[in-house]
Amino acid sequence: MTGIQPLPPSNGLPLLRTNAAHNRAAEQSQEKLATGLRINRGADDPAGLISSENLRAALAVLDAESRALQRGSSIASVIDGALGEMANLATRAESLVVANANSAGMSDAEREANQMELDSLLGSMNRIANSTSFNGTKLLDGSFTLQAGGNSVEIDSVTTSQLGSVETENGTYNLNDLGSGGQLQITGENLSDAGEMLKSARDQINAERGRVGSFQQAVGAQINQIGAAMESVASAESQIRDTDFARESSENLRIRSLQDIAIHVLQAANHDSRNVLNLLG
Repeated sequence: MTGIQPLPPSNGLPLLRTNAAHNRAAEQSQEKLATGLRINRGADDPAGLISSENLRAALAVLDAESRALQRGSSIASVIDGALGEMANLATRAESLVVANANSAGMSDAEREANQMELDSLLGSMNRIANSTSFNGTKLLDGSFTLQAGGNSVEIDSVTTSQLGSVETENGTYNLNDLGSGGQLQITGENLSDAGEMLKSARDQINAERGRVGSFQQAVGAQINQIGAAMESVASAESQIRDTDFARESSENLRIRSLQDIAIHVLQAANHDSRNVLNLLG
């Protein structure tokens, strides 16, 4: 007589396969929640991975362009600040010429004091022109071209030898000739030419500031455009690659519930098998 045999093990295989699938799904779901990424490897979504990587590359290019534009804008701000200070110095110098031109009641000592102040102002303007720099590159000596995003402005020299050039019957003069010992020093009599020269210098400086300001406006508009584009690209990349936490948390809960059910079913099946064997035994 044949002995009593246990139930065939194949009866539990479907349940085991189902439970293994739930375990794999739970691991993948937990990984997505832990990393914050829906796509962690090519197998997760091959087409989505390709799209995501292309968007990331586009985002890197936009970021590089934005940083280059911001650097150009920063340099322009340095130039504008320096030119603004020079314009203030030129305005103060004009006031000294006007003061010496209206000499009624003004002593020679006062006129000399104004000349000394003017010499100091001219020296300050030269120092600004020769020392203003960005990362070691001089900006106001006539050697620099401001460039960013396809915009370009050649920055003219604003040293005193290049500012306020005027022609008179006695020759051509610049701001250097206003200094002590110069042919147009303001302790002399030819103050009308001195005033004209300083006005011309101030106009040159302000014209240069206007060109730099136009550059800044153009660059600022490009920065805003690129910023908007970066937001759109980053949003698109995030929608493709990032985890939807609400959806994935719900899916993770569903998978865990299925795992629990599968385990209980397996336990029940094993228990029933043992009961049948006990009854048959």
